[in-house]
Amino acid sequence: SEYSLGELDQQPRLLRNPSVLFPRSIKDANTGRVVVRVAILPSGRSEFVSVISSTHDELIPLAERIANGSRFTPPTRQGKAVKAVMTWPITIKK
Repeated sequence: SEYSLGELDQQPRLLRNPSVLFPRSIKDANTGRVVVRVAILPSGRSEFVSVISSTHDELIPLAERIANGSRFTPPTRQGKAVKAVMTWPITIKK
């Protein structure tokens, strides 16, 4: 089973995420945002679930890479590591 943030002992904290290069094809902005749904496994590893919204479609593959390659503090419920699903707004900068 999986839990939402409100059911956890505390919100998982981001420990590290992969660096990505802002696409050259985006000329009109220095920053963009992709809101994704991620699953955080009991180990703290994150897995991409889906895209909710995006300022630039070119950023979606980068956000997927970040969502699949990040590590959080393990989500816990009543002291036990569990799987959690959350919405994560990922900002990507030049």
